[in-house]
Amino acid sequence: MGQKRYIEPSILPAEAGESLEGLRYSFGMQVNASEAIFTHRIHEAAAAGFRYVELKFKDKEGLIDRTDEQILERFGQMQKLLDELGIKVWSIHLPYGDVEYSDIGSEIEENRQKSEEFFARVIRLVSFFGAKNLVTHSSKGTYAPDRGVNIAQARKSLTALTEVAQEHGCRLCVENLIKSIGQSPAEIHKVVEGIPGLRFTFDVGHANIRCTYPETNCPDAVSFLRTYGEQLGTIHVHDNQGDHDTHSLAGDGSMGRWGELYRCLLETNRYRGVFMFEPNERQAAADVMRRAEMIEEAYEALYR
Repeated sequence: MGQKRYIEPSILPAEAGESLEGLRYSFGMQVNASEAIFTHRIHEAAAAGFRYVELKFKDKEGLIDRTDEQILERFGQMQKLLDELGIKVWSIHLPYGDVEYSDIGSEIEENRQKSEEFFARVIRLVSFFGAKNLVTHSSKGTYAPDRGVNIAQARKSLTALTEVAQEHGCRLCVENLIKSIGQSPAEIHKVVEGIPGLRFTFDVGHANIRCTYPETNCPDAVSFLRTYGEQLGTIHVHDNQGDHDTHSLAGDGSMGRWGELYRCLLETNRYRGVFMFEPNERQAAADVMRRAEMIEEAYEALYR
């Protein structure tokens, strides 16, 4: 397959007809931005050879009960360490989970508005890191009787937040989910279509689970990925057995078609970003990197 040429990550898709000869992705790993975990985990990622990360701001993470000045002071300390280790921030996962106002698809308009205001503030703050991709969920998991209401509410929020992201030099990427809005290709496209600049985050593990449900109307994760075309913004790579969101190492679950997924990203999506892993925090970064190399080998095996 020729000499390997590692992609310099870009938010732009490849030009039509670009040669894939020797082309390979740079690998990245999600790192929890929590003060209790970040320093150890980022050193571990660097030692394993990762040069790109996604910072995960799960739950409150000090983004609610601190002033902007206090938050930016801590971000400066984090950036200093990233610079020392030679690591770049490719993407940032915006807060989810235990945050009072983090449901931008809430059918309760006051909650939706407060969630939108909270996320607008977070986008402004995390733009400090210069990441080009901001991963977000379109809902928290509470629904009106008609999910179409939540989709409409999410679209209202995402339209406004996409503009905020663009004003700060980044783009919003909506993630496919298991139980919340965005379970199937049809539903996630309803959320994103017609909002200029909004992109998709493809979560392999979530798709692997949802594709076991007949109503998803999609046979497997690779088929799910194909529907995104060139609107793909970034990815989350992890595995499971098709039942629970375990964030297992690639190859330890039922996904299986790793070489084909890699090829789909290169050829169909023309994705030229980072091949980003989203491990659980019990997994050693060195083990994640070994599975990254396994996926690259699975892709190469398709051409032998």
